[in-house]
Amino acid sequence: MLSNDVDHKQTGGDADGQPEKLRSVGAILRSARESRELTIGEVAQRIRIPARYLTMLESNDYGAIADELYLLPFVRSYADFLGLQASVLSGRFLRAIQPLERFGDPVPEVIEDREPLTSRWFTTAAVMLFVALAIYLVGLK
Repeated sequence: MLSNDVDHKQTGGDADGQPEKLRSVGAILRSARESRELTIGEVAQRIRIPARYLTMLESNDYGAIADELYLLPFVRSYADFLGLQASVLSGRFLRAIQPLERFGDPVPEVIEDREPLTSRWFTTAAVMLFVALAIYLVGLK
């Protein structure tokens, strides 16, 4: 129980009365920023992260970038700046962008059925016989 209390205190206040575990990373960051009466522009200037990325983080809308994982360092920096526990928010961010379905059991590799070894020997013997016959016939001329 102590870790939950610490987590609750470290990741920001609960402005909506919503349990901390149900709040998104963006909601936590936004409420912490607003409680410090800072604008996104002010934060962007101070921590040198483009405002559009901070807006994406706060709105949990990552569709504008190719890979959400690119935002992870920004989550850490933003959380550190706001005095939040960056490791907790980073873990929560990773769980949000990489749901368990992506890490399911690996799909087994399909191995093609190989021809029986006897057919290979037969093919090899037939080719060798053909080559030997060709050499013999060339030698007769």
